[in-house]
Amino acid sequence: MRALAIDSSAAIAFFTATDAHHDRAVREVGAAADSGTALSMSASAYSEIAAHAVRLERRDVVERFVDRLRIEIVPVDRELASAAAELLTFDSRLAHLAGEAAQS
Repeated sequence: MRALAIDSSAAIAFFTATDAHHDRAVREVGAAADSGTALSMSASAYSEIAAHAVRLERRDVVERFVDRLRIEIVPVDRELASAAAELLTFDSRLAHLAGEAAQS
């Protein structure tokens, strides 16, 4: 089964209609969910998007996002961080680093 780890920038774009990457996030996350791809998010990314939602007084949006898409929240250790070869992110620096890690 395929798996996709969702980064906080992609999650925030998904549930923020005014985000420049909203359409892409909805398209890519939606396609992954529709195809049966297992979706996951690190506990640290979840904390980041939850904090963002709390500031906007919209914590419910994050909970619905995670629940409806059945996103598994996973603890992150060094092994998992090193193995993250497929990461949906709109953070170009992080995407570059993930690409380098996948090639090494």
